[in-house]
Amino acid sequence: GHGSQTSSSFKRTTPPKKAMAALASTSSKSISDYVLPHVRSDTNVIHWLGMPSFSLQFFSQVKAFAGMMISLVQKPVTIHDARADPQTYDECGFTLMDCTTEITDWDDEAQLEAYKKEVETMVKKLHPQAKRMEWMDFLKRGGPKNNPPATNGPHLDYYQDWPQRQLFAGFEGDAASLDAAPDIVLGVWRPCMMANPVHDYPMALVSAATLKESAQVRFEQKFTHRTPNGKETVENLAAHLKFEEGQRWYYHPEQTCREVLLFRHYTKDKFFANVHCAIKKDLPEGAETRMSMENRIMVFFS
Repeated sequence: GHGSQTSSSFKRTTPPKKAMAALASTSSKSISDYVLPHVRSDTNVIHWLGMPSFSLQFFSQVKAFAGMMISLVQKPVTIHDARADPQTYDECGFTLMDCTTEITDWDDEAQLEAYKKEVETMVKKLHPQAKRMEWMDFLKRGGPKNNPPATNGPHLDYYQDWPQRQLFAGFEGDAASLDAAPDIVLGVWRPCMMANPVHDYPMALVSAATLKESAQVRFEQKFTHRTPNGKETVENLAAHLKFEEGQRWYYHPEQTCREVLLFRHYTKDKFFANVHCAIKKDLPEGAETRMSMENRIMVFFS
């Protein structure tokens, strides 16, 4: 607060319930009329070959890029404040959890291992039936040489059909069967190495309870991106989003470096996943831009 008065000098009185409710609604940091691209209702597949670059693929990249632009329509959505309107993990597919491990250097294997162990304990709490977990590579965003935040592009990393995904990526036989699929794939997302919370590019998600399978559009991706091992070509069958009434977006205002967001990329036994993307907000003067690290865990129940 302002001035030199300490909070202990104020008398603590409990405001009436109505006043509390009014206070909660005014302190909510929901964002209304945030415009996001959605796929037109008559489009069933989108191709992505990466941003056009001066390579042999230039013309096919331009064609795919133009095709994608034509397929998209801008729609305003409300992005609700998940702190002011908390959802349960089982209901919405995502949860924000406190983490004690600190990441002061995201290239420090010992720090990453300690962090993984802590996250695995969280996953066990959410899914006591988890028998085995497989981690993918960490992806860093922000700072020089790293990928920028994936902003204003609502998507699912996984098309919600495991055999089709595997076939698209070139796997065959048993590797493409549903039996080989993990029971769930979780996203693990946290800010790191910042003095302040996230102001400018928070992560936003659609509650899985409000996402219908009819809103999923095949998103065929073949592109290169930077990894710790240099440039890598990705062939991935992901999904884009059609706008449907009832879809509810959420974000956690001012997520700190000690909070980790767990969310659902894929669920084997039902259609239940969180479309997500970063959204753009203003960066207060003097504050640091977002730095974050993300990962995915495949969780097997048997």
